[in-house]
Amino acid sequence: MSTREMKCVIRIKGLQVPNVPSGLIVGDGAGGNLVGGILPGASNTIAHNFGCGVVVDLGTANALLSNRIFSNIGPGIDLGKDFGPTLNDPGDTDEGANHLQNFPCVLRFPENCRMLIWTRIRMLMAVI
Repeated sequence: MSTREMKCVIRIKGLQVPNVPSGLIVGDGAGGNLVGGILPGASNTIAHNFGCGVVVDLGTANALLSNRIFSNIGPGIDLGKDFGPTLNDPGDTDEGANHLQNFPCVLRFPENCRMLIWTRIRMLMAVI
């Protein structure tokens, strides 16, 4: 599956109506999916959902790239369908949805800068 320029927002008479439970669910062990992308126009808007923005249930190698995910009641991205953050761990050798990849930690936000943020993600790199 690949998505581009998708809007997971429902509007009725100008009001935003949330999706229930989440905006987008990658489930049943699905793998190798692309949600968004790096080319112009490839991003998606996933917002105003009763649950999470995106849930990756079981599969691996699901890429969530350059999406606008905001204003959801739950987390923007949830790995493992537990409706909460998956804690970061050293080495990141977990089994589960997208191998329970660690989320980025903001290291520094330079003064007088509104766009540049340094982050780090600790994860195990593998060549398959």
